[in-house]
Amino acid sequence: MQKTSLAAAANVPLPIDALQFLTHQLQVFGTFFGSSSDLEELLALAITHGIRPQIERYRIEDVNQAQDNLRNNKVRYRAVVEF
Repeated sequence: MQKTSLAAAANVPLPIDALQFLTHQLQVFGTFFGSSSDLEELLALAITHGIRPQIERYRIEDVNQAQDNLRNNKVRYRAVVEF
């Protein structure tokens, strides 16, 4: 079963094809990272130690490639689909 996490999203409708989710057993879920003070502390720590995120970005047009890479364990760290 394929799982996709939404860590951040704009407050806009997200059209999905329900049939694709059913036939391919896909899941989408949200993630909560903590309070605003927790995030401030985490960002300060990252700045202090020069920690930068490792992110692979995909355009919405390339979402199928992103999912293929995820399925085939080719994604390192985090993959983001930009709308």
